[in-house]
Amino acid sequence: MPKYRCRYGNVLDLVECPAPCEYLLVSEKQIEAAGEYVESDALDREGLFAILDKESRTVYECPNCGRLHIRKSLGAPHFEVFRREDEGVGSSE
Repeated sequence: MPKYRCRYGNVLDLVECPAPCEYLLVSEKQIEAAGEYVESDALDREGLFAILDKESRTVYECPNCGRLHIRKSLGAPHFEVFRREDEGVGSSE
Protein backbone atom coordinates (compact mmCIF):
# COMPACT_ATOMS: atom_id res chain seq x y z
CA MET A 1 0.00 0.00 0.00
CA PRO A 2 1.45 3.39 -0.94
CA LYS A 3 2.44 5.51 2.02
CA TYR A 4 4.71 8.44 2.65
CA ARG A 5 6.36 9.11 5.99
CA CYS A 6 6.60 12.72 7.08
CA ARG A 7 10.11 13.19 8.41
CA TYR A 8 8.51 14.13 11.72
CA GLY A 9 6.82 10.77 12.20
CA ASN A 10 3.35 10.89 10.68
CA VAL A 11 2.53 8.35 7.97
CA LEU A 12 0.45 9.72 5.11
CA ASP A 13 -1.86 7.12 3.55
CA LEU A 14 -1.79 7.46 -0.24
CA VAL A 15 -4.03 4.47 -1.01
CA GLU A 16 -7.09 6.58 -1.77
CA CYS A 17 -6.72 8.20 -5.18
CA PRO A 18 -6.62 11.12 -5.14
CA ALA A 19 -5.34 11.16 -1.56
CA PRO A 20 -6.79 13.93 0.65
CA CYS A 21 -3.26 15.09 1.57
CA GLU A 22 -1.97 15.13 -2.03
CA TYR A 23 -1.93 18.26 -4.18
CA LEU A 24 -0.62 19.25 -7.58
CA LEU A 25 1.37 22.47 -7.83
CA VAL A 26 0.88 23.89 -11.32
CA SER A 27 2.48 27.01 -12.79
CA GLU A 28 0.40 29.86 -14.13
CA LYS A 29 2.07 29.20 -17.49
CA GLN A 30 0.62 25.68 -17.62
CA ILE A 31 -2.83 26.90 -16.54
CA GLU A 32 -2.79 29.55 -19.28
CA ALA A 33 -1.76 26.94 -21.87
CA ALA A 34 -4.64 24.70 -20.81
CA GLY A 35 -7.03 27.65 -20.90
CA GLU A 36 -6.13 28.42 -24.51
CA TYR A 37 -6.96 24.86 -25.56
CA VAL A 38 -10.22 24.88 -23.59
CA GLU A 39 -11.33 28.10 -25.32
CA SER A 40 -10.72 26.53 -28.74
CA ASP A 41 -12.58 23.31 -27.79
CA ALA A 42 -9.41 21.40 -28.70
CA LEU A 43 -8.97 19.78 -25.31
CA ASP A 44 -10.54 16.76 -23.68
CA ARG A 45 -10.10 15.54 -20.09
CA GLU A 46 -6.96 13.51 -20.87
CA GLY A 47 -5.42 16.43 -22.73
CA LEU A 48 -6.10 18.77 -19.83
CA PHE A 49 -4.34 16.47 -17.38
CA ALA A 50 -1.44 15.99 -19.80
CA ILE A 51 -0.87 19.76 -19.95
CA LEU A 52 -1.22 20.26 -16.20
CA ASP A 53 0.98 17.27 -15.35
CA LYS A 54 3.73 18.29 -17.78
CA GLU A 55 5.60 20.57 -15.38
CA SER A 56 3.63 20.13 -12.18
CA ARG A 57 4.99 19.17 -8.79
CA THR A 58 3.54 16.68 -6.34
CA VAL A 59 2.83 18.16 -2.91
CA TYR A 60 1.89 16.27 0.26
CA GLU A 61 0.57 18.22 3.25
CA CYS A 62 0.99 16.52 6.61
CA PRO A 63 -2.30 16.86 8.49
CA ASN A 64 -0.47 16.64 11.84
CA CYS A 65 2.37 19.14 11.51
CA GLY A 66 1.21 21.12 8.44
CA ARG A 67 4.52 20.74 6.64
CA LEU A 68 4.53 20.68 2.86
CA HIS A 69 6.57 17.99 1.13
CA ILE A 70 7.28 19.05 -2.47
CA ARG A 71 8.75 16.82 -5.19
CA LYS A 72 10.55 19.21 -7.55
CA SER A 73 10.20 17.00 -10.64
CA LEU A 74 8.48 13.84 -11.76
CA GLY A 75 10.43 10.82 -10.61
CA ALA A 76 12.67 12.79 -8.25
CA PRO A 77 13.64 10.47 -5.39
CA HIS A 78 13.33 13.03 -2.60
CA PHE A 79 10.96 15.73 -1.45
CA GLU A 80 11.88 19.16 -0.15
CA VAL A 81 10.15 19.90 3.16
CA PHE A 82 8.74 23.28 4.18
CA ARG A 83 7.19 24.24 7.48
CA ARG A 84 4.87 27.07 8.35
CA GLU A 85 6.40 30.09 10.04
CA ASP A 86 5.02 31.32 13.35
CA GLU A 87 2.01 33.57 13.03
CA GLY A 88 2.94 37.21 12.83
CA VAL A 89 6.34 36.62 11.21
CA GLY A 90 6.67 38.95 8.26
CA SER A 91 3.24 40.49 8.73
CA SER A 92 2.72 44.21 8.34
CA GLU A 93 0.62 44.48 11.50
